[in-house]
Amino acid sequence: ARHEVLRTCFASDPEGEAYQVVMAAQPLVIEQLDYSALSAAEQASRVSAALEAESSRGFDLSRDVMLRVKVLKLGAQEHVVLVTMHHIASDGWSLGILVEELSELYSAGVEGRAANLPELKVQYGDYAFWQRNWLQGEVLAEQLGYWKKQLADLPMVHNLPLDGV
Repeated sequence: ARHEVLRTCFASDPEGEAYQVVMAAQPLVIEQLDYSALSAAEQASRVSAALEAESSRGFDLSRDVMLRVKVLKLGAQEHVVLVTMHHIASDGWSLGILVEELSELYSAGVEGRAANLPELKVQYGDYAFWQRNWLQGEVLAEQLGYWKKQLADLPMVHNLPLDGV
């Protein structure tokens, strides 16, 4: 509910132009799996398999929220929490905010108090709008010039692995 970008999907108009659709806030579905009855070796195997499966599971940008959470119970006081976000909805800065907020929500739940999360003054979309307006004219020319210079001597063909290859 706090972060519009995590509940934003992407649609396209008849000409194929993409646009954002911010969905109404709904409770986040958290999948819970109980491995507490398994041996430590079997738990490790299941956790590894869950990590592998989650890391290879994609997002349908036209209908999925950009955040998934799965809790794997290993014991009464031991759990593994898998949090997966699509990179279209996060960067290093926003991941730090998410971790801080999840920590506060967890602490508040354990302590039986209301979470101390102040209202957000700016949503990611507001920042993107500001940045798009800022990155024009002379600023854009300066940035393009800088990166063209930085990348000028790179070969036209790279040796980076391609997705799905």
